[in-house]
Amino acid sequence: MSQAKKTSGSAGGTDGTKAAERLARILDALRRCILRQGYSATSFNELAQEAGMSPSHVFYYFQGKDAVLQELYRDLAQRLIASVSLLQEKSPEEQFQAMSDYAFAGEAFTHDERLVFTELIGQSLHNPSVREIRDGLTTAVVQYLTNVFEDCERAKGLSADNSGLVAAALGTGLIVFCCCDLLPPDHARILLHEGLRKIGGFEVQAGMEIDPPAGD
Repeated sequence: MSQAKKTSGSAGGTDGTKAAERLARILDALRRCILRQGYSATSFNELAQEAGMSPSHVFYYFQGKDAVLQELYRDLAQRLIASVSLLQEKSPEEQFQAMSDYAFAGEAFTHDERLVFTELIGQSLHNPSVREIRDGLTTAVVQYLTNVFEDCERAKGLSADNSGLVAAALGTGLIVFCCCDLLPPDHARILLHEGLRKIGGFEVQAGMEIDPPAGD
């Protein structure tokens, strides 16, 4: 369970707004620290300094660095789930295109967001609270994808459930490869798009074939 402390605007809208602004500052500070040096190398005092606050002031909102990490992951997970939920009225092919664009060509899920997402996945391996948030996000994404593939013919031998699992694993793997500079974003976007289409039983679109990365 997150150790973020609850704040209330019951004393007035201004107090609630200030609290929200400070929470956002702390989350943004951890995001910058992760991008600069990674989570493990960031101390609570460094986090407070990055946020422009004293350690005791940050502690008023979060009972430790892990609590900030959990809230950062929860915020990212909620935004991802909200984004995919907006696609549900589209056709499967339109959703495949929109998902691929969102992951690798959109303004909402930027390169920095992909790096933070990958760091959070790594931290979830040994942090039960972060793992719980990761599992909730994974379950929601897999269920969404399963629902999409229920409306497709699908590749031979694949159930809708297994199609959802394969698609989620493909997307996560491509994000990690992209963050490790093993794959350019445009290449990853096309691979995800065509991978989703193949899982769904659609033909590869003409002109979508891509060359391997330089050096292969």
